[in-house]
Amino acid sequence: MKFEFYNIGCIEEVELELKPFTLIAGINQSGKSFILKCIYGILEADKLSIIDAIREKFNNMESVNEIDLEKAKNEFYRF
Repeated sequence: MKFEFYNIGCIEEVELELKPFTLIAGINQSGKSFILKCIYGILEADKLSIIDAIREKFNNMESVNEIDLEKAKNEFYRF
């Protein structure tokens, strides 16, 4: 998964591709934690929008846990 940020916090420009193991290193106050918080926020917002879309599509179901979220994600986001 690839992220690009421009002019956010103390970061002028960064391109970050997350893999199963991604090491982010830098000096103090260089924006490492800030970028990770931004990525976390984006992923959480995306997760919520997927769940809302699933609930809307399957509004007769009482629990989102009853369906395979990965299968539903692939249905809504065809990569």
